[in-house]
Amino acid sequence: MAIRTLQQALADLPRELPTLIRLGDYLEKLQVNEDSPELLDARAAYGQALGESGKLEEALNSLQALLADQTRILGPDHPDTLTTRNNIADFQAESGAIEDALAAAEALLADHTRILGPDHPDTLRTRNNIAYWQAQSGAIEDALAAAEALLADHTRIL
Repeated sequence: MAIRTLQQALADLPRELPTLIRLGDYLEKLQVNEDSPELLDARAAYGQALGESGKLEEALNSLQALLADQTRILGPDHPDTLTTRNNIADFQAESGAIEDALAAAEALLADHTRILGPDHPDTLRTRNNIAYWQAQSGAIEDALAAAEALLADHTRIL
């Protein structure tokens, strides 16, 4: 819990990414209840810090392992599980695996829509990511259609 408190205090300080990574490294050495929500949260912060510091392969490996545990412990529809899926897609795209990111985001969109509804901010954010990554992949017409539909929904909702 102390490590999680430190992670939260340092989360918005980009200069502290090395400290966040060291805290995450330390977590692996602790003997704790592996199913505790606090440990899952700390592992999520660790994976995010790895990715934000440019250690994309390590971040993806860490977040994939976390996702398996979150799915087992919290369930596939839990908000934390969905957030980890989103973070994996983001880091896949950032690492250049646009097609993998698109596939992950499209599956996530189906679940966001089912669980949170079509007008939820996370659902809209996922739709935005899909349009952006479609454009990056060269599917300009699909990206434009997705962005126009998203704009209409943003105007209606916001």
